[in-house]
Amino acid sequence: MKRRTLKLMVVVALVPGTSSLQAQPIITSQPASQTVLAGNTLILSVGVVGGGPLRFQWQFNGTNLPNNLISTAAGQSSVGFSGDGGPATNASLQLPGRVQFDRGGNLLIPDTVNNRVRKVDTNGFITTVAGNGTAADSGDGGAATNASLNFPNDVAWDAAGNMYIGDFQHVRKVNTNGVIATVTSAVWNASGLSMDGSGRLYIAQYQNAIVSRLDPGGALTTVAGPGSPAFLKNPSDVCLDATGNLYITDSGSHRVRKVDTHGIFTTVAGNGQPGYSGDGSPATNASLYFPQALTMDAQGNLFIADSYNHRVREVDTNGIITTVAGNGASQDTGDGGAATAAGMSYPWGIAFNSAGNLFVSTDHQVREIGWAGSPTLTLRNVSLSNGGAYGVIITSSGGSVTSLVATVTVQVPPTITGFVRQPNGAAALAFTGTPNSTNRIWVTSDLTPPVAWLPISTNVAGADGRWQCTDFNSVNCSTRFYRASMP
Repeated sequence: MKRRTLKLMVVVALVPGTSSLQAQPIITSQPASQTVLAGNTLILSVGVVGGGPLRFQWQFNGTNLPNNLISTAAGQSSVGFSGDGGPATNASLQLPGRVQFDRGGNLLIPDTVNNRVRKVDTNGFITTVAGNGTAADSGDGGAATNASLNFPNDVAWDAAGNMYIGDFQHVRKVNTNGVIATVTSAVWNASGLSMDGSGRLYIAQYQNAIVSRLDPGGALTTVAGPGSPAFLKNPSDVCLDATGNLYITDSGSHRVRKVDTHGIFTTVAGNGQPGYSGDGSPATNASLYFPQALTMDAQGNLFIADSYNHRVREVDTNGIITTVAGNGASQDTGDGGAATAAGMSYPWGIAFNSAGNLFVSTDHQVREIGWAGSPTLTLRNVSLSNGGAYGVIITSSGGSVTSLVATVTVQVPPTITGFVRQPNGAAALAFTGTPNSTNRIWVTSDLTPPVAWLPISTNVAGADGRWQCTDFNSVNCSTRFYRASMP
């Protein structure tokens, strides 16, 4: 009997100029097919090993997705305060400030004009964690949700998990038990905060034209602005890099400044002339227009909320500036497309999450830029148009590999859209939901728990997602309640 021999082929590549072999990437976990409800978040991920750097190109129905996909993470286009306890994309915000992430991966939003700090958890639901909506300074020693805040602008975190809030005239601290206290009132418009590894809090004081440092012992010193070698006009935000250099958006001078660990003061972006220019060139030659916020990615690239240009711009580690989000239009538009083609209304705060996606607060929303060039693809507030086939191509110097196709089905929960009592007493109901889906209609005459819902009809929605049902048994009933579900 002839024995079969199994030959294993290993694909390798010799990188020019080196003597090492690079293996082709190997997928260890495939993107999973799934069903999601419209309005929820879709997350697809792939596991891969192999020699780097790895490049990821996600595809939808065979077409490459933009590598800077934008979506809405929180807030509607309407202004106000609403939505606590529900999906953040259904909530209303009012001029959200500098967004940040806590150590649990939750998104914190200073809802400035609503005088609250709100949290979007990792499941996308929003709640209030500080502030009662009244513009005042009160409540120390009690629950943060019962306290009054005075136009909160930014939040920061210390190593113990305490949250610091900068508002118009104070810096407040909310401890891990949710109790609030004032840590300093010697500030005027604390518009930006940043905590270093030693527990020292840096505070951009917009109206005082200084950046202060609050030490753990309570001492407040000036590190930039009057009384220091660094002149500032209207500092609005601060951030620190991995080596302790301090970066400042000096909005009034249309520049971004840097104070290094030796106290040397330099300009890193902006030529002082308000406007929009300079992409592809040294950032110090570019024009910014009222830059507001700063953050850094894991590679040390600096990102700027160029507010009045309605854009987010990046200064790479070589000092070259480019636009990464916003087309210059002052409306929040473009969800599902490339961030550079989207409208962005006065970006005010920016922060990265642990997956490397960039979150930007605008007039009344928080937008998310998910880099499709990463192993995780995130689409928020999905609609029927997001249903289809997804896959990813992973490439390295050793070759490329393509994932299996993941099928995503988006369902629209059935909704009652019309009710008419016919002359004979029957109830005619109209519904909308997922096209071609099977749906069940339920009825009860009493909403006192436990509610006994009874099925009365099963219907198939049309291609447009609509269908109708008539309840003839309602003729002799004075009270009837209806709901619809997908069985």
